[in-house]
Amino acid sequence: GKIEEAEKLLGAMESAGVRPTVVTYNSFISAMLGNAPPPVSTADVELGPENFISDEHTLYNERIVDSLRLLSRMTKSDVRPNALTVSTIVDGLGKCFPPRIEQAKWIVAKLDQDGKVSCQDKRVGTALIHACGDNGDFQGSLEAFSSIAEPDTIALNAFLDACCKCDEVKTALKTFDQTISGAGKKKSKALRPDVISYTILISALLKMGTSPASDRAHVLYEEMKSLWGIKPDIALVDIVLSSMVGGGSLGLDDKDIRFTREVLRDAEGLNWAPGQLDARMKEVRFLLFGRTSEVWKNNEAAFGLEPSQEAVDPLFERKGWNKVDSGFRLWGGGLDKRFGKKKQTKSEEEEVAVVDEFLESHGWNDVDSGFRLF
Repeated sequence: GKIEEAEKLLGAMESAGVRPTVVTYNSFISAMLGNAPPPVSTADVELGPENFISDEHTLYNERIVDSLRLLSRMTKSDVRPNALTVSTIVDGLGKCFPPRIEQAKWIVAKLDQDGKVSCQDKRVGTALIHACGDNGDFQGSLEAFSSIAEPDTIALNAFLDACCKCDEVKTALKTFDQTISGAGKKKSKALRPDVISYTILISALLKMGTSPASDRAHVLYEEMKSLWGIKPDIALVDIVLSSMVGGGSLGLDDKDIRFTREVLRDAEGLNWAPGQLDARMKEVRFLLFGRTSEVWKNNEAAFGLEPSQEAVDPLFERKGWNKVDSGFRLWGGGLDKRFGKKKQTKSEEEEVAVVDEFLESHGWNDVDSGFRLF
């Protein structure tokens, strides 16, 4: 936080005949802008400036001004800035409040025009993609991505993330397919997706909460593993399980259940903290049980709970065993072989049933448990 002392040190270096280099300035600028305050939420903005402009934001805004002054000092001293210089400042301009996106674009364009730092540099372009995407400027992100001569995986991921943050998921999927498949004009031979690429897309699809989006997430997950040999990490597993537990687009369809089970199997091979995986599995099991119970209430027949039709075992039916009565009664009684004497009435083969007088008085001897010997 001792900016003035650091600037005095630069002056002392120059007075002593030691010329600061781009490394000197980059170290200074990176130290000033390295710890950005947390982003301001929309709710805080609506409550008024006194609720979101903290001391941290005020200090960071001052450091942004200091970094721009250092950039000007560099150019006047004929110290040529490089991609790290520009990307650090652009990133800071996107994180201050209010964000200064237009100024970031102007700096990139000016340095490109002066021939000092090309806007086609992937590091500069990636920083501008992030700055624009984080602040809802989809067009700015698109232009920055398009300006990169040969985007790498980091630049691609930055653009996919910007698309999803700006509700342009279709554009993200189209760009991903074109770039990875080689249909895009700027496809690099070394460019291949990583787990972050798929995490960004799968997360955005599951947040949409629709069945088609969920189906596309399934396809991407399978493609990630089978086509590219990429294993999921803890972040991706958590996103899928959270969609299930949080009542998102993953439901009780067979394909959703299979997808969740597959993710849980993949999760077993990851380096979880003690008890972390068990806790997630318990949540999913509890959730599945709860949702299944709700389905039972609405569709008992589908789960074999319809009481109007008694299940019949074909083998027992053929042998006549379904008609064998064990003599068991819910409250006792039943047939007593000791008193199984034949009645001297019309039907001599009818056995005498033992009757409990108390149960008989309440009509409980007629209660049939439904129990069968087989």
